[in-house]
Amino acid sequence: MERIISLVNKIVHGCIFIFTLVLVFVTGAQILLRVLFNLPLSWTEEVARYFFIWWVFLGAAIAFRERRHLGIDTLVVKFPKKLLRYWEMGIYICILGYLTVMFHQGLRLMRAQMIHNTPITDIPLGMVVIIIPLCAVLMGLYAVYLMRKGWQEKK
Repeated sequence: MERIISLVNKIVHGCIFIFTLVLVFVTGAQILLRVLFNLPLSWTEEVARYFFIWWVFLGAAIAFRERRHLGIDTLVVKFPKKLLRYWEMGIYICILGYLTVMFHQGLRLMRAQMIHNTPITDIPLGMVVIIIPLCAVLMGLYAVYLMRKGWQEKK
C-alpha cells in the first residue's frame, strides 16, 4: 500500500507542478501580449480557468492526505482515549460514503457534459469535470490509507 501511495503522490505532485507552470505561462502570455502588443488571446482565460479547476481539486486531495482540512475537534477532546480510534474510523467511513456519492454524481455530470463543448477551445466540457470522479477516487484511496495507518498506529 505504501508503494501505491508513494506512486500516486508523485503523480499528483507532478500534475500540480505542471498545472502551476501552465497557469503561470498562459496567464503571463496573456498579460504580456495584451499590454505590450494590444493583442489579447481569446483562449488563455478559458484554458487557465480549467487548469485552475483541476489544480484546486488535486490540491484538495493533497490537503486531505495531509489532514490539513478544517476540522472541529470540540467533541474529540472530550472523548475517552479508548474510543478515539473508533471515532476516527467512523469519520473515515462517513467520508468514504460521501466520496462514493461524489464519484457517482461526478460520473453523471461528466456524461451529461460530454455533449457540450467549451466556447473557445471546443473541448468537451466533460473533460473538464472528469476531475470530480477522479478526485473522489484519489481521496478514497487516501482515506483507506489513512484508516489503515491510523488503525495500526493506535494498536
